[in-house]
Amino acid sequence: ALRQVLAALLGADAELYELACMVSEPGARRLPVHPDTPCVAVAAATAAAQQQQPDGGLAVEEDRGGPPVVVTGFIALQDVTRAMGPTLVWRGTHTAAAHVAWEEERAGFLERCPAHVVLLSKGDMLLLDSRALHCGGENSAADGQRLFYFSFKRAKIETGKSATGTLRAELAGRYSIDSFGSGIGGGARDAPVAEQQQAPRRRRRAIRS
Repeated sequence: ALRQVLAALLGADAELYELACMVSEPGARRLPVHPDTPCVAVAAATAAAQQQQPDGGLAVEEDRGGPPVVVTGFIALQDVTRAMGPTLVWRGTHTAAAHVAWEEERAGFLERCPAHVVLLSKGDMLLLDSRALHCGGENSAADGQRLFYFSFKRAKIETGKSATGTLRAELAGRYSIDSFGSGIGGGARDAPVAEQQQAPRRRRRAIRS
């Protein structure tokens, strides 16, 4: 079912863009509010979507932000409590208008738009349009929080970020949503893990092969 959802949002040829684990250790500070993908990519994504067949499931009204460019799934590897600093998401902020308003008056914008606290049980997944404003909260718990995550990017669309996300460069473009038909694993499932510093006491672990 997830494969069908992702294909409807991004197209079956969407590329695997990120594959890693977000780790928040006890004492990790709250991260700044941010989008993972800037809305400057929306125009290009919309133009690409308009080339699809009418039954492709990609047409989205422009005032709703246009079709997503990158979709990320965060999977909880343990129950996420409030003390662990769960992900905060500002709903409806995946649009260019929301980004402009946020840039003009960040504090006031966030006060007017309360955040949604994403509390996940072990195995639950948050599926996020990466243009949405979000952040990780402060971890005041005794245990660390670990979120395995993956992202798929619409094919041939630039995001304004690294061309490979958290993937090694040699893996970029090798896997698509359609790859799940025969399994995306291979060597990647049992690959060693490399750490990437994100912020003091909060880091990403990127899966390598």
